[in-house]
Amino acid sequence: INLQNKWREKTVQLQSAVAESGLLFDTIPDILLMIDKDLNILRANNAAVNSFRHGIKAKNLNNIPNDEILINSVNYVLKTGKGSVIETTIKRNNKIQDFRVMIEKFPVESSTEIAAVVIMQEITEEKRRKQLLKDFVANASHEIRTPITSVIGFLENLKTLDEEEKDLKVRRKVRKEFFDIMTTQTNRISVLLNDLLLLSKAEMNYSNLPSDKVNINTILAEVIDRSRHLAAEKSIE
Repeated sequence: INLQNKWREKTVQLQSAVAESGLLFDTIPDILLMIDKDLNILRANNAAVNSFRHGIKAKNLNNIPNDEILINSVNYVLKTGKGSVIETTIKRNNKIQDFRVMIEKFPVESSTEIAAVVIMQEITEEKRRKQLLKDFVANASHEIRTPITSVIGFLENLKTLDEEEKDLKVRRKVRKEFFDIMTTQTNRISVLLNDLLLLSKAEMNYSNLPSDKVNINTILAEVIDRSRHLAAEKSIE
């Protein structure tokens, strides 16, 4: 009787451990696959099933998602035993997604023939934000260079104005025009620099999403006002 009770207790403990393991496995938000040496998918968590849809447990990694970089990296890990981290882009159902993939050889001999573990973390939004930031900085650099070049040109002209124009009234008129233009251009530089600072602040506080209500009409009016000079240069209303 005591032996039966001990076995029953051990069985309950084992079932509890298996249940906890399965619960942990399925609550991981990233895609998690366990594969054998032939790249057959032996286990897949809920994130994987929801992402790759039906029949994933009966499929081979070559078919899901048929990505050469991923397949080569998994084969490399299986062959060498060295873990690997890669980034890859996968197209499925006309949707392009970017993933950071961690591949590790299964650390122990498995009775179910698990040979490697593949964890796929989607980074599509992260890469999109980085590209947006890169594009913005490139565009801002160009926009800053343009007014600076303009101001330098007018300063050079002011240096020689007295020598080239003898009429005092004309010189005063030209100086005023030059200074008005330089003021406008330096204001453009100031606006661009403020935008860069605001972007940097937004990046640092990206996880703290704003909750304040805003008036979209006011924001649009500000954007139009800031862009008016650019439109005027190209005769656009």
